[in-house]
Order: sequence, then C-alpha cells, then structure tokens
Amino acid sequence: MAGKDLDYYMGLPYRMDLIPEEDGTGYTVLVPDLRGCISFCETIDEADQMITEAKKLWIETALDKGWEVPEPQSSPVSAEAISWSIKKLTELQAAGVL
Repeated sequence: MAGKDLDYYMGLPYRMDLIPEEDGTGYTVLVPDLRGCISFCETIDEADQMITEAKKLWIETALDKGWEVPEPQSSPVSAEAISWSIKKLTELQAAGVL
C-alpha cells in the first residue's frame, strides 16, 4: 500500500450503482468494491456529489486506520453509458414514472 494515497484511490474508476428507492423518495448510491460505501440522495443530480464524498470519507478512514483499500474489481461503466442512463432516468422522473 506504500505510495498509494487518497488522491491515488480517488482517481481509480470505481463503479457506482444508482438504485431508485421503491417509495420514490430518492436514490441509494453505492460503490460495490468499497464494502459499506453508500449514500442517499433525493435527486439524480446529487448522486455523483454524494457518493464521491462518501467514497472519499471511506478511503480516508481506511487509510487512517491502516486498513486495506481494495482497488476496483467491478467493471466500470463508461461515461457515455452513465450520461445516457442519467438522461433516461431524468426523462422518466419528469414523466412521473419514477
């Protein structure tokens, strides 16, 4: 783990999963490779900011305590796929489907 600091881990392509809440109150967003790294947001627009902060805190805590920080094992999703998915989710949200 020598030489691998917060900036190193924050630059890795961790997959982030966005899951709509069943009751329509928002979204759960998580990083599968960082066990327990999870956040909640009310809108899709907040998702990236919220999970980035949760990921940063998760990694900082692990580094401070000397715990292993796993590198990404899940297949990352391309930026184009994320952009398309957010656009579609926003359209569904606007249409009242979500």
